[in-house]
Amino acid sequence: MTLDTSTQAQALNLIDNPEVADEVYDAKWAMNTAGVTQLLLD
Repeated sequence: MTLDTSTQAQALNLIDNPEVADEVYDAKWAMNTAGVTQLLLD
């Protein structure tokens, strides 16, 4: 599942500016195994 598909399924908006985002999924986040696991379990 891609991020685009996930945002559509959850009726969210994908934005380009991380400053105004509620959640940011970037390389730093991807290295946080607890955060990635939590996303997959939700």
